[in-house]
Amino acid sequence: PLDEDEFLAVNDSGRLSRIQFRNSDVPHLAEVNSVSLPQPVDVAPIVADGHLFIADAAGKLTMSDLSNLETLSEVTLAAPASNRLWFVDGSLFVESGRRSLREFRAENGQLNPGWTLPLDGNSLAGAPLTVNGRLVVTLKNGALLSLDRLEGRVLDESVIKQPLAI
Repeated sequence: PLDEDEFLAVNDSGRLSRIQFRNSDVPHLAEVNSVSLPQPVDVAPIVADGHLFIADAAGKLTMSDLSNLETLSEVTLAAPASNRLWFVDGSLFVESGRRSLREFRAENGQLNPGWTLPLDGNSLAGAPLTVNGRLVVTLKNGALLSLDRLEGRVLDESVIKQPLAI
């Protein structure tokens, strides 16, 4: 949902639509605008900071204007997104092919690549969190990583001897 009256929908043919509930003579749903996506979408798009972020099956990451669905910026990932997209404290985080966690900043209508954290075949167990100025990342193999927020450098690592699912 975008708000109490609007939501986004993607169908299996790659059409992204902004839908609005209208309560005129007869309550109904109306398509406000739509765009055709060039590739299927395997992970759910997210809305943050007035933008729509989409990672498609071909490994393209796009940032679009939420009001008109116009593409503002596009980058090519090393591999398609292999987990959800997360937006935390002004940064977009993308797990790419279970090989790396990529950080992007959405600034001035552009997706600016930041740091990359190798994942060595692991996968995130849930959304990254900011705690005391650090980024905390949990991996499904039981690793808890505390990262430098600006550089993505591992500052501390703990291992729980249990697989994690958050």
